Amino acid sequence: MACTFDRHPMEVLQPDRAPLPITTLDERLELIGETGIDTTVVVAFTRAVASVEAGAFVRDALVETLKARAIVVGFNHRFGQGARGDAELLEELAGPLGFRAHIVPALMVDGITVSSSEI
Repeated sequence: MACTFDRHPMEVLQPDRAPLPITTLDERLELIGETGIDTTVVVAFTRAVASVEAGAFVRDALVETLKARAIVVGFNHRFGQGARGDAELLEELAGPLGFRAHIVPALMVDGITVSSSEI
């Protein structure tokens, strides 16, 4: 199972600084499906979602509601209120909450870190 947001968080929190989308939601769902993942949960990103503390989001939304057994994020992924959650927090929560954290390391091309925010 995959989980993705409908609307980039910046579209809600700082619309004047929001990046242009790389894909539409439909394209993203198709790309996720092509990996063999058969279910994707789409969460509408709202100010209410943005206000959820990082640990509570992992515990309540991902582990308790979606029954996540593994969570995969990029090395620079941020989540939760004020973007306070990060890969390190996920690794700290993994044992106590009973899931595996997989952190995708940075990929460098010609000395530049590959990142959606750089596209």
